[in-house]
Amino acid sequence: MTPSFRSCPPRPSASPTSPSTPSRAARPTIRACHAIAAAINYAALIKNLQRGYAKQINSLLSPLAFGYDTSLPDNRYDPGTAKKMIDEAGVRGATVVMATSPSSNPQIVQAIQADLAAVGLEVEIHNTDQATHLKKVQAPAHDWGAVRFGRWSCSCLAADGVVYPLFHTGGIWSSYSNPAFDKLVEQARTVTRVRQHDKVASIGVLPSPLARPSGCAFSSRCPLATDRCHQETPALRVLTQGRSAACHYAETAQVGAA
Repeated sequence: MTPSFRSCPPRPSASPTSPSTPSRAARPTIRACHAIAAAINYAALIKNLQRGYAKQINSLLSPLAFGYDTSLPDNRYDPGTAKKMIDEAGVRGATVVMATSPSSNPQIVQAIQADLAAVGLEVEIHNTDQATHLKKVQAPAHDWGAVRFGRWSCSCLAADGVVYPLFHTGGIWSSYSNPAFDKLVEQARTVTRVRQHDKVASIGVLPSPLARPSGCAFSSRCPLATDRCHQETPALRVLTQGRSAACHYAETAQVGAA
């Protein structure tokens, strides 16, 4: 039997599509999830399937949104590094579950499937009607898959309208849980000055998987980080209410703490 996994943390994507968001189901290594991000040829998707009517960006935000950080590196396509990460994670030949619906472009879904197959991952596409797809995404089990293709829009054009509903612990759209991240996005909600808001909002953005810091991926930006966080990568583990977190202090960290 080949291994399978169904959980990845958030990574940047090409606008207006969002090919990768987190799930709490099975627990692969973070490195394997980073490999998925590096394996997808976003530029080719834009040129060949979207006829240029999209723009490669460095996060899930639109460049028009309040809080978009232009200093972050663009998402890079690097299949060689992706293959190396997959081998290091020991998941070559693993099955990746990709959730989608007829509302999403099937050609793009299949192109992502081919990109991942080229670096050593088998992709199992779960295509259900839109209502069933959305119910599964919102279900408490959050077992929809590892890669999800779809679209997200926010009329407020602010980072909060994307980051908070998609990644804050407890939201119906969120399959992610990180106390330090929650603290940062809540802090950003209290700030109205543009420069200060952008600085706070950008703190919680995950660094590029191709140039990540040592230890925890959030260690260089998390206000709760300790020496241990800079040196030791935290394991993803189950918390209460079926939630998981990769944080050394997830059980004791208090959202909103000083």
